[in-house]
Amino acid sequence: SYRQRLHRIDHGVPVPGGEFDKAAARAAFGLPQGVWLAVSSGRLTRTKNQIALVGALDQLPEVHVALAGAGPEREALVAFAESHGVANRLHLVGEVPPARIFEFLAAGDAYAFPSMTETFGLACVEAAISGLPIVASNLDVMREVLTAEDGSPAALFVEANAAGMASGLADLFARPESKARLSAAGRRLRDKYSPARMCAGYEALLLG
Repeated sequence: SYRQRLHRIDHGVPVPGGEFDKAAARAAFGLPQGVWLAVSSGRLTRTKNQIALVGALDQLPEVHVALAGAGPEREALVAFAESHGVANRLHLVGEVPPARIFEFLAAGDAYAFPSMTETFGLACVEAAISGLPIVASNLDVMREVLTAEDGSPAALFVEANAAGMASGLADLFARPESKARLSAAGRRLRDKYSPARMCAGYEALLLG
């Protein structure tokens, strides 16, 4: 049958050779030291839904958010932050080249992903394998992608709105043990998404 001709090979996601220092990473991107910082990356668009994350700041007075990326929603995000009195806790760093994305991730205490639709969620996988605990939209694809092979989730899955994002980030802020559990699960995804494993999968398929 056709199912016998289907083979799943996961994407390969390279991991940097070393670890980045948080303070140095924040300095490199002009981000504040000594604050609890949620980071996020991706084009600034309506479907990526960063406005939900900015809206969450209303309910999280001790949290800052840093967004990496550019796009048509930038001005709307700034205006929304200003109108809600949270502009001083929203940091837009602009486009970050792929070669520096793990350096940017190192600046964060957590990763937030409020996207309303995804096909894979590479940005989330990069955050997970970097060791950041994640708060992500409750999408089936994100549950699949961000679950380690032992069944452990690397994210808290929440509704893709300000209340959901705020609830998830508040949980990580208040419960270090939750943060540590998700971080450990994320690091276990390194093997699942290793380039070597992807290449071995294609080799076995082509030579089998």
